[in-house]
Amino acid sequence: MGIYNTGVLTQNLFINQVTFKHMHKILFALCLLFAATGLKAQKAKQTYMSFCAGCHGANLQGGVASALIKKDWKHGGDRDSLIKTIRDGIPNTTMLSWKAAIPAKDIEAIADFILQAQATEEPKKP
Repeated sequence: MGIYNTGVLTQNLFINQVTFKHMHKILFALCLLFAATGLKAQKAKQTYMSFCAGCHGANLQGGVASALIKKDWKHGGDRDSLIKTIRDGIPNTTMLSWKAAIPAKDIEAIADFILQAQATEEPKKP
């Protein structure tokens, strides 16, 4: 029984040493991930402001076009629907197709930006 306990203790000490030894690498990787996520969000906001805010408002509140902070979406409010709407537009409306002007990754980032805003904002009452 004493040998077993010593083995478990030795194994736990080894795991703790390895974990501590590599903790700075893990923390550095997490910092890079958070920084990249922040940069991606910032770029998405800049792209939104350049291409979308003129019609949908700087705060997604609507303007010439509908608000983007809302509960009911005519053409779908999930990520795939938003990407499709931005990419392909909506026929017979003022919502243009942006696939020729905005790269696919940026369209995806705009959709994520809208969804993030949806998660943090209350829809405005008409």
